[in-house]
Amino acid sequence: MLHSQCWAELYAGVLPPDVLAELSPAVMAQLWQRFVTRGEEYAQYVAEVDGDVVGFVGFGPGRDEGYAEVVEVYFCYVAPGFQRSGIGSELLAAETDATYLWISESNRAAHRFYRRNKFGPDSRRRIGSLFGTDLPEIRMSR
Repeated sequence: MLHSQCWAELYAGVLPPDVLAELSPAVMAQLWQRFVTRGEEYAQYVAEVDGDVVGFVGFGPGRDEGYAEVVEVYFCYVAPGFQRSGIGSELLAAETDATYLWISESNRAAHRFYRRNKFGPDSRRRIGSLFGTDLPEIRMSR
């Protein structure tokens, strides 16, 4: 459920409303199931407060050409009520070898968060695809 809530907040105005409406907790659970069964080189962590999941992060082999030997941050989300509490930074710290990530070019709050965690833009840009919608992205590295 948290994954759906985070996406609804972050991608409102970016993804078409009909696409957001389809990203139900059941659909997101299917995505998670595929991710957690990919192999040992993939890792995911959750943050809990009073038994409730309030954040999650995923890491794995770099997907860019020539980067398969380094660790990429695939995602890091924190529930809106827990953002700016240090939870996101703790989640990122779970994988100290994380080298880079791709992020929406328009998500300025996330840019600031990753900069505070020693990631910086490295001049690489691409047009990613998120559920059939083009999404301009920048790469941040450390």
